[in-house]
Amino acid sequence: MKNRLILLLALPLIVLTACERKLAADLDVGSGDDALSVPEQLHGKIVLGKRLENPYSTENMQAAYSSLYSTRSSRDVVSTTHLYVRFLPENEADFRLLESRGLVLFDYPLDYEILVDGDYYTDPELPEGSITWQYSVVEKDFDFPDMRYEIIEECCLDEGDAITRSDGVDFAMLEREAFRLTGNAGMLGDETKAAKNVPQGRLTVSDANYNAGEGSGVAGVKVVANSFVKVAKGYTDGTGHFKLNKSFSSSKVKYRIVFENERGFALGFNFILVPASVSSLGKQSSEGIDMNFTFGNDQTTWRRCIVNNVLYEYFDMCGDGTSGILPPPSGLRLWMMDSMTDDYTLMLHHGAVWDDSFISEKFPKVMSILKSFLPDVLLGTGDCDSAFDLYREVYHEAAHASHYAVVGNTYWNQYALATAINGVTGKGLYGTGGRSSDGYIGLTEMWAYYYGSYLFDKRYRMGLTPGEEYWFKPQMLRALEDAGLSPEEIFALFDRETVSIEKLGERIEELYGSGYKDCFDKFFGNPQDDSPDDSGTSDDNSDDVPGGGKDDEQDNGKDDLFGRPKEWGVI
Repeated sequence: MKNRLILLLALPLIVLTACERKLAADLDVGSGDDALSVPEQLHGKIVLGKRLENPYSTENMQAAYSSLYSTRSSRDVVSTTHLYVRFLPENEADFRLLESRGLVLFDYPLDYEILVDGDYYTDPELPEGSITWQYSVVEKDFDFPDMRYEIIEECCLDEGDAITRSDGVDFAMLEREAFRLTGNAGMLGDETKAAKNVPQGRLTVSDANYNAGEGSGVAGVKVVANSFVKVAKGYTDGTGHFKLNKSFSSSKVKYRIVFENERGFALGFNFILVPASVSSLGKQSSEGIDMNFTFGNDQTTWRRCIVNNVLYEYFDMCGDGTSGILPPPSGLRLWMMDSMTDDYTLMLHHGAVWDDSFISEKFPKVMSILKSFLPDVLLGTGDCDSAFDLYREVYHEAAHASHYAVVGNTYWNQYALATAINGVTGKGLYGTGGRSSDGYIGLTEMWAYYYGSYLFDKRYRMGLTPGEEYWFKPQMLRALEDAGLSPEEIFALFDRETVSIEKLGERIEELYGSGYKDCFDKFFGNPQDDSPDDSGTSDDNSDDVPGGGKDDEQDNGKDDLFGRPKEWGVI
């Protein structure tokens, strides 16, 4: 019954925010496919034009060979090396299976003209709300998994095959001839320049309040480029540099950033059921690109890059967890919602709330799809116009996810249930400390407020202690730190057995002695007192803190109100 209540309360939130995001996406206006800069880039739905002749089809490559070497038989040299295909996954497991085979997946066909560029596409012939077709290129002897797929075309792509071993045959020249014969000669580069380009470059993102505003590398994201069915990929390093794994004869290629990070987390959503959001960068030089994203030139990609970097740094700080603070669980999924201003770490993707629910029991297939694509963290970015805002919020939610990695679903369900009951009964999501179930809230929020602010202070040097007005008093953990405990030692207090403020006090004394217990007693002399102080009833949605200046302006950090940041994380 408890799980059913949590589910019923959580579903309207997910559905409502998803609907609002859809309306916002429908209103987007942007530039065409050949946009050369990020500012005009569209983040809505891709609009396709006519189908183009694919120069890399085996048939067209054979025709190109015959055109160049009329006295030879093309079939003796040019043969199928790859297959251009599309898959129809049913759930995330199908996506992961395809990705585990090394495939790069596109949600739009690769051999069509793009009239209006964007971040996503849905096949109009599929039912609304379905997972859309995923297009890819596989080797000719690919072992197809047990899912629906269609082979669109046989292709010749492999430069290392028999073609390059044949006397006097230049694969780059063969490519160019195939482009010419198929009516795509306008896409080729200047013949006087190098015939082949390997895309490389650097992606950076600005933070006006850090490192004198100099752009930081967008770390660990996948960069994909393609010209028709020839696809190259690579990841940015910690400084944002990348070099893709294939070369191109065409002068321009279509670039995309896929926010599925090397560190094991993904940013969604794209308004459709896909494992990670994608930012299209349009057609750019095949030699490479250097791009710096700011709030002013592309708010959507800028926010994605900042949040990506916060999580990348957080995972790196945690390492494998042997240093004392566990990283969030692998496969962490975070949704960014510009129609919201609040944040939630419900860990739905990892099974909290959903597992053992009535939907899981009655509709297991539906449950599998929903659970696969719903988020662990829901981040409201509607009022985030500086990296300052995003860092403080993501640090808080990441701290929650580390706590979850220790305590698991049973504990987290109690936390979610308690916040849901408080919200319904008008106590505010955090409650007052008067209910026994409030202990789960107090402990989870105490840790997240403390560690989120600890990391925020390390970056911005502002000396804030957020959340101190709440009944669970996260400043107590700061006092423990001042008394000599490290954040790692403090984290060790929050295991699955610590379910109340009283238990926390006992745990402090058990692990670190009576001296540290005295720090606890100064704040919680009587942890079982059922009469909350007035501050315990604070509205969690209070709007008494400025969101900081836009990314192009520095936040001075001197406003007294910053002692109580608005939303370090609602739950």
